[in-house]
Amino acid sequence: MKVVPPKALNAFFETELSGLEGFNDEKMHRVSRAFHERFNASDHLPSPFRKDIFFEVGAYLKSFKTESIMDSEESVFHFGFYLLDDPDKVGSFSLSGVSYETTFKSKAKFTDFVKNKIATYGDTRGRSKIAPITMQSMETAPKDGSIILLETP
Repeated sequence: MKVVPPKALNAFFETELSGLEGFNDEKMHRVSRAFHERFNASDHLPSPFRKDIFFEVGAYLKSFKTESIMDSEESVFHFGFYLLDDPDKVGSFSLSGVSYETTFKSKAKFTDFVKNKIATYGDTRGRSKIAPITMQSMETAPKDGSIILLETP
């Protein structure tokens, strides 16, 4: 949908309709105001699957999944993304349609929510760095038959 600025619409009415009998500035402004009230750009969020919102805030939406919870009409939305300026920084979060009802009410609120979620992944200050895995010598292994759990970060 192309956005029509009020001044441009008024100028259009003035040039196209000024020859009509009884059409004056007051009627032109009333028609223009009514047009913008009815057809103005909406802040309604029809779906949380909005790659454009993630792109606006500096991320790429790489996965989106909707999960319906049994025995209720609630849905959970799962988002996976990576940062555009550093594709190695990936993140994910989930939103419940019922518990975050206010977040889904408008595009602006959802955009702010996504921006805050992504900001936590972009800011590495105060986080500990993941240490690379180093091999230990065989002599450090327990000799009593204990079970060892190895884990990668």
